Amino acid sequence: MKTVITALIVFFVLTVIVAVSVLNRKETKPWIPALKETTFHYLDDRVVKASELTNNLLINAKGNSLIRSDAEAIAGILTELHAYYIPLTEVRELVYDSDRCYFLGKIGLANDKLSSARKLVLKMVRKETPGVNKTLEGLIMMLDNQIVALRDSSTAVSYNFKELGNRVNLMLLKGELILSDNHFDTTFHKK
Repeated sequence: MKTVITALIVFFVLTVIVAVSVLNRKETKPWIPALKETTFHYLDDRVVKASELTNNLLINAKGNSLIRSDAEAIAGILTELHAYYIPLTEVRELVYDSDRCYFLGKIGLANDKLSSARKLVLKMVRKETPGVNKTLEGLIMMLDNQIVALRDSSTAVSYNFKELGNRVNLMLLKGELILSDNHFDTTFHKK
């Protein structure tokens, strides 16, 4: 009899636990990301300002080769930030935002973001950086293919977004290697 009472108590406790967990379970919904306009103008403006200060330092350091050498190195790094890393980071953000828009069924907005990314990449092409240009041309081709895939409702859209995101990330991570044989004009012009 004692075993039966213990079994009934255990059964009752388990039933209560299961009932409470069922009642507390919430319906799961897919994560819907917040879409915000993202730009990096604030960062780019600071780089341009730092470059102007570096150019002033170069002008004033005519007699000091050590200061001049350091200022030239700083000017080169700032130019790389301005001409490559910041715009490419913005391209990456636009590609990710486009993917989010596609997931949410906002195909037109997804296409607009890809088109904006393409325009930014086209602005990055420079005469003095043929090695970088070759890499950028590959990215432009991928963006063009994705724009067409979106327009045609291709089954490859999701896969293309993954590959496009990977390509941009790799270009950012391997930027030093991509830029190694290229030299940007370190003269900054205000926008």
